[in-house]
Amino acid sequence: MKRDLTRLCLAWLFVLLAAGRCAAQEQVTYVQALRDMHAEIGKNYPFFELKGIDWDAVGKEFIPLAEQVQDDAAFGKLCARMVARLEDSHAHMIAGSAKLPTVDFPRWHPGFSCMEDDQGDALVYYVLPGSPADQAGIEPGMKLLKLNGKPTRDAISQVANTISQWQGYSSEQYLDYHATRWCARRIEQYDRVDMVFENTDGSERALALPAIVDGGYIPRLPVPMAGVRDDADLSYKRLDGDVGYIYVRRIKKDLNAKLDQAVGELKDVKVLILDVRGNSGGAFDGNTAFQNFEPVEAKRDPNRPVFDGPMAVLIDARCISAGEGWASWFVAKQRATFFGEPTAGASARKTVYTLTNGKFKVRYSVKGYTGFLSRMIERKGLIPDKPVQQSRADLIAGKDTVLEAAKVYLLKEYETQFK
Repeated sequence: MKRDLTRLCLAWLFVLLAAGRCAAQEQVTYVQALRDMHAEIGKNYPFFELKGIDWDAVGKEFIPLAEQVQDDAAFGKLCARMVARLEDSHAHMIAGSAKLPTVDFPRWHPGFSCMEDDQGDALVYYVLPGSPADQAGIEPGMKLLKLNGKPTRDAISQVANTISQWQGYSSEQYLDYHATRWCARRIEQYDRVDMVFENTDGSERALALPAIVDGGYIPRLPVPMAGVRDDADLSYKRLDGDVGYIYVRRIKKDLNAKLDQAVGELKDVKVLILDVRGNSGGAFDGNTAFQNFEPVEAKRDPNRPVFDGPMAVLIDARCISAGEGWASWFVAKQRATFFGEPTAGASARKTVYTLTNGKFKVRYSVKGYTGFLSRMIERKGLIPDKPVQQSRADLIAGKDTVLEAAKVYLLKEYETQFK
């Protein structure tokens, strides 16, 4: 009986404390909550100097705007715009006692995505089956010349300006990656998208299509590969010429087990390619995640398969966070040659701060991450030893330029080592 009474009293105490906390939060004005958030981030954010951000100036711009805010939705949008000024791909708003507001973010499109090729042009590389783009005959390798009356590069810059108002991007390469792939997206559904393409035979074609497709998964690899799932955490296969290929799309808890399986089946190949293009990060054990690739002189786990031969790592601007940290081991150990483009440059330790009015939370970086390097990864990313971008001719032919370059290089290395 006494125990039940004690539990009841504690329950009521928690209710009263929660009610008191909510009441206190309700008394915090939007202006004060934004000022508090600005001060909290100002004390802890580690990259102001690296990025040349005048945070005091940002506060002077945004805090007075909170005086005009009339509801939680408008306040949430104001907070999101301020957080975007951190230029940090890991910084974003989280719902608190209020729902996250819907922002004017481009999401609707005709059903295709573009990538930048080695000439700086925007090439169609993915067409959603059954979409207006597919029905109109848009195909990979077509060059987008104009978008809504503007040269494509100008249109991409406009998209970059729009999306960076709501979401911070840690580097120019990461922002440009998304802006290029999202260049045909519109804020309003059913908006008409006017386009001029150069067909694969060199002729031009004008099209006007409705933006009716809602977002969707955009493939990370430029060219589909039989036997490799673009959206799988890890896929692998043996390529022609005794070349092993492992695509590491995400870094998850079962990474070691999946690498053991892949390397176990591929350990007798001549050379090995690790592809982390499009890797969205995750988490890994720094003591065990590389035991399949340790050099001969290192202490090895006898229970895990090891590959000893020449290796390459393929990178791009969508390889981010733990993906960059994992790949940095191969840089530090000089264990592989890197091909492709600089990575996203977005790797840091994060925290979550609850606004003093309880309406929202913000997740943001508090400590720079170096991975296995002697410098921070934020902003700069990992730099390829062999800068390579997809060519139009290869895309039309269904060839992955970066992958092919790595294969040719590694097989020459193999021949040199084992003549």
